[in-house]
Formats: sequence, C-alpha cells, structure tokens
Amino acid sequence: MADSQARQVRDYVQALDRDDRYMVLLYYADGLTPMEISRVLDLPSTRVRARLEELRSQLAGLTRSTLRTKTQLPPPGPTVTAYA
Repeated sequence: MADSQARQVRDYVQALDRDDRYMVLLYYADGLTPMEISRVLDLPSTRVRARLEELRSQLAGLTRSTLRTKTQLPPPGPTVTAYA
C-alpha cells in the first residue's frame, strides 16, 4: 500500500466515532470475530457485521476515488509503435 493511501486509511479510521473505530481496530488489528466484538462493545453481532461491511464499502469508495484522481493519464498523444 502506498504511503499516501496508508495515511488516508489511518485518517479515515481516526475520524470514525468511538464504536466504529473500536470495531475496525478490534477486527483488523486484534483479529476478533464480529461475535467477539459484539460482546466487547455490547452490541448485537448482526449490527457489528453490518457496520463493518458499511465501513469497508465507504473506505473502498474513498480509496477508489483517490486512486482515480491520482492516476488520471494525460490526454492521448500521437500513437507510438514499437517494433521488436
């Protein structure tokens, strides 16, 4: 993962509210299952699973949009043909 993308993920996680941030950290950093996280945070496991999926989707959209803007190619120029 590029440094800028890692920074973006870190900033995203830090901006989450407390429960969402804990869910993400418990799941990805500590390796807890949604059932274990539900016990720690006293939330239904279905809520934890659904919220983790929402957060993954949000982050995927965020990183995709950033990658799109960073990897925009310049306008096409003349065609170059290489011969071996």
